[in-house]
Amino acid sequence: SHALAMFRTRSELELLKVAKTRFASHFTLLRRVNKCREALATTVVLTAWKEWVKKSEVGVRMLAEEIVATIGDEHFWEEVNNILAITKPIYLMVKFSDGEGPKMGEIYERMDCMLGEISDAMKNGEHANDHFQMQEILVNRWEKMNIPMHCLGFSLNPHYYDANYLRMEAPGGMPRRPPNHDLEVVNGVM
Repeated sequence: SHALAMFRTRSELELLKVAKTRFASHFTLLRRVNKCREALATTVVLTAWKEWVKKSEVGVRMLAEEIVATIGDEHFWEEVNNILAITKPIYLMVKFSDGEGPKMGEIYERMDCMLGEISDAMKNGEHANDHFQMQEILVNRWEKMNIPMHCLGFSLNPHYYDANYLRMEAPGGMPRRPPNHDLEVVNGVM
């Protein structure tokens, strides 16, 4: 509680805890830790922090050393940013799917965009070698929940035939195609 009080004097934001009942709690937690990076770094260099650690018992001192090392570890922060970049499209897809209103006509295209965004995030990063494994996991999951109605809804949505929309490049660098030119969609509709 003493360490948290010192942190609160440096940050306008609160740190969050993972909650089983909360949607995407790990993503939300990492995003908040990333936003609080500067406040965390200034907290552990305070004289009050150092004095508190000196007066604490051995277990607290060891934990404080680990906290300082983690906050000062650039690789840790790069990994946080990598995780956020890779999982943000998944978070946004699940959030969209869980929202109010009709979704059937958009799920198929959004899933393709999500896969492209993850591909873009992983392509040149530290986890480029893991890209195909991640893609395989996501595609396997999509195949379990994909139904012909997704293809039908996608093919009946006039937005996906719009010339302006089709000129835009899709995430992942793929050109956009109208639904009636996508063999998988046509097979699903049939």
